[in-house]
Amino acid sequence: MVVPHPKWCISKFSGGDDTILQQIDSTYTDHADALYRFCYTRTLCTEDAHDLVQDSFMNVYEYLKQGNVIRNAKVFLFQVANNLIIDRARAEKRRRSQEVSLEFLEHAGLELKGDDEVFRSIHRKMEAHKIIRIVKSRCSAEDYNLFVLRYMTGMMPADIATISGLSANCVSVRLSRVLKEVSAEASDIRRGGTS
Repeated sequence: MVVPHPKWCISKFSGGDDTILQQIDSTYTDHADALYRFCYTRTLCTEDAHDLVQDSFMNVYEYLKQGNVIRNAKVFLFQVANNLIIDRARAEKRRRSQEVSLEFLEHAGLELKGDDEVFRSIHRKMEAHKIIRIVKSRCSAEDYNLFVLRYMTGMMPADIATISGLSANCVSVRLSRVLKEVSAEASDIRRGGTS
């Protein structure tokens, strides 16, 4: 995954304050990949995820440029991204282009079993995609967001609590319920069953 660095965009359009650009650069280095994964799992579109990452960094830049201070860059950045995702969803419900997925090819008769590491990697990704679909279909949107933040980006419940406005204990309890809700079906997928 290659997320274009926001520095060129910020300095090109605004002249860029060096201190703020250093903060942005540090934050980008530390969190861009995780932020991209978070945005991608929420949008399931590479282009939208890239746009959301760029917009998040631009918003953080504007916030810093106004003289504001950010205490926890990761939490703030994910909160900005989450707000952008919500804003986009409210503004328009786009229909994403249909892609020929590996799951479709498997249903069409393509065998993905074998000893080759590439096929094992593809199979693991397909399993993960199915589990994400199960969580998305069985749980509320808020619980799905908690699941994505915890298990796709690796954020701790305390950081998720800051973003979601819930207590860390509430986040942990809800994540536990999500896991119980989908555990039987996810086990079936891992054993080779269908969902």
